[in-house]
Amino acid sequence: RDSVASRGLGDVYKRQKPLENNEEINTKNEELTKASEEVEKLQKEVEEAQKDLSKAEENLIDKEDKKKQRDEEVEKATINYAKASDEKEKAYQNLETAVEEQTNASDEFIKLSELKDKNELAEKELEKAKKDLEIAKDDQDKADKEVKEAISSKEAQEAKVSKVKNALEKAKAEEKQAQEDLNTVSYTH
Repeated sequence: RDSVASRGLGDVYKRQKPLENNEEINTKNEELTKASEEVEKLQKEVEEAQKDLSKAEENLIDKEDKKKQRDEEVEKATINYAKASDEKEKAYQNLETAVEEQTNASDEFIKLSELKDKNELAEKELEKAKKDLEIAKDDQDKADKEVKEAISSKEAQEAKVSKVKNALEKAKAEEKQAQEDLNTVSYTH
């Protein structure tokens, strides 16, 4: 026999024990591969869910901006309605005064006619302001509904992201366990 110093790799290989559990190692390798694939799949799902969440957040911001605009329009329409109501009240008071004055002088008839025209005009403007206020309130209600829907969408996306992240953590833990099992099997043989 050769001396220890002159032995080649062939002697070393001949002295190694044959692997008895190749099947177990192959099984653990398959489990590791599956776990790795699941981790990669879930990471992609997390990325997609994050994108959906970003879109939902952008949509919420857009709906909140629109609601703010509707609120401002409602406020303006309310102010215009109040002004028109004041003008109508003033016109009505002037009309009543003019009617009383008509009995005292026929010359006041022309003035009365003008005041009637102003009163009718004020009533039309009041009606228009009332319709504008109703439209603005409808728009405001719509904007409120869209904001609520956007919030619900965002919350659903957040729940989805959380669920996928939990699945990802679980898959990573299973991958780590599969790697440790494979290492344990490899080192014991």
